[in-house]
Amino acid sequence: QEASSVMTGGGSHHTAIASGRFAHDLWGGFRMSIAGSMQNDQGQNLYFPEFDTPENNNGVNVGHDYDNYRNLMGTVTGHGLRFLALTSSRTKGIPTSWYGTTFNREAQFTDGRSLLALTAEHRSSATGKVFFRASYDRFDYHGLFPYGDDIGRDRTSSTRLNADLRYVWDVKPNHRLTFGTEHVDNLHATYKYTIDGSTQITGGPFSVSSIYAQSEFQPTHSLSVTAGLRYDSYAHVTTAMHPRAAIVWHMDAGNTLKVLYGSAFRLPTVFELGFEDASRDFLHSENLQPEKIRQIEVIWEGRLTPEILLSVSTYRLHMTGLIKQQTDPVTGQTQFQNLNAVTSRGVEVQADYRRSDGLWSYASYSRQQALDDGTRMVNSPANLAKAGISTPTSHPFQGALELQYESGRKTFAGRETKAALLTNLTVSTSLRPSLRLSATVKNLLNTQYATPGGLDHPENTIPQNGRTFLIRLRVGG
Repeated sequence: QEASSVMTGGGSHHTAIASGRFAHDLWGGFRMSIAGSMQNDQGQNLYFPEFDTPENNNGVNVGHDYDNYRNLMGTVTGHGLRFLALTSSRTKGIPTSWYGTTFNREAQFTDGRSLLALTAEHRSSATGKVFFRASYDRFDYHGLFPYGDDIGRDRTSSTRLNADLRYVWDVKPNHRLTFGTEHVDNLHATYKYTIDGSTQITGGPFSVSSIYAQSEFQPTHSLSVTAGLRYDSYAHVTTAMHPRAAIVWHMDAGNTLKVLYGSAFRLPTVFELGFEDASRDFLHSENLQPEKIRQIEVIWEGRLTPEILLSVSTYRLHMTGLIKQQTDPVTGQTQFQNLNAVTSRGVEVQADYRRSDGLWSYASYSRQQALDDGTRMVNSPANLAKAGISTPTSHPFQGALELQYESGRKTFAGRETKAALLTNLTVSTSLRPSLRLSATVKNLLNTQYATPGGLDHPENTIPQNGRTFLIRLRVGG
């Protein structure tokens, strides 16, 4: 049996997109699929008041906001086996004078990934199943940054081999145990920076070994308890043990209560540990420690009617050692450092309305407070709200409207961006059984808004896209 589809389209900023998918049954019960997509987006010319001088083109950056990507993925599945091959790349222009680069000059980065993965599962007994996954993962990034007559170039590359073995044992009908081990060997992980004839290289190979176990127990028909523990050993760096737990109580046919707890950590990257640039007073950070996070969340879901589902959740995050770029106001030296503590707490509410004929609508609101050592965090809106409605997708004509609101965000300069309400609209129509035309307009009302710049941006805020549109034509299923 074969299945295929092709989509092509275009829109604002001379954007061109295309994608395709093909699937075919092979001999012996195997099935193959190939899917790919591409985008060319020339972007727009952007005005930055910080550079509004004649020598900087009166603050207008021309032709450097492009965003192009390619990806191709193929799979072969059957008899408990799945082989995946993936390649992707993205090239993004940088119009913001990032890291102090010369304004209105060609600056860009390209990142790419190549992945080969094989997964297998085997029923070893009536109560046991074995899962295995092995992969080869290659990541490559390179950037180009102009500084007057000099060109800075940087590159990150890594090659990783991964193997994961997991055994799932149904001890009883109401009790499942999972045991597993994973090993990741980073054969190559380096960052290289070159400017003005000098080159700096940091990083090297390292490995990670892990073991984990999880118990899923249902003592009663309405109550389930999940508990897990993971131990990670990062060669020559650190070890860590992190628990996770979940309690799910089906109070009655229409109400469910969930309590979730988890912890994790993140190691500093090669760039965060080793980058140094004496000409820009950027110091390396060899004493960085891992970021650690703990989270607890309580969720209630209630079906008020057959069509209306209401969910309410409250959460608290506590992170220690958050890695952040800091600049000393006296010396002007910049370095990645561990912050003392970050806490975030909030509440989220969402209502979904789904009719039997396929009409769907939703509304959600979240309120959060994120504090960095007791002060409000940069680039963290306190209020977020969404609402949307969609007509049945089975109808020849289909439409969807979405509203997105966020309150202002604190900037590094201590100011605040304006609150923004965005409207997105999508309409589509079936021209023939296998031919569908659709149009999407983002930021329909052309709202002008901006997000905070980073410490490595000279701009306090960075303007975002106004109204954009995209038209697609899809052929096939």
